[in-house]
This record gives sequence, structure tokens and C-alpha cells, in this order.
Amino acid sequence: MTEQVKLAPQAMQTHMVVDGHTITLCFSPDYNPTLASLVKETLLDAFLRKSGIGESDFAKTS
Repeated sequence: MTEQVKLAPQAMQTHMVVDGHTITLCFSPDYNPTLASLVKETLLDAFLRKSGIGESDFAKTS
């Protein structure tokens, strides 16, 4: 379970606890779409692996 965290507009770093693990999020003042995509894909991959959903679950059937 995750907790909702509000970040002050001027803050560049925040902390949260996810499943008992302390996570530190650091933010850049500049938007980087490549990095944003990589982070999104990494988080989705971690969720799917933890949920036991594998590549075979997405295989197309003829």
C-alpha cells in the first residue's frame, strides 16, 4: 500500500513509504520525456513482476 504525498512546489525532494520501504524521490527542474518514460516503464515492470504477470500472459493467440 502506498501513502499519498503532497510535494511543496519549491521542494526538490520528498520521502514516502511503500510496502514498509522508505523511498526518496528527487525532482529535476527540467522535464526529460525520455527519462520520464524510462521511470514509468520500470515502475510498470516492477508491478507486473510482483503481481506474477508475465510475458506469456500477454502473448497473442491465433
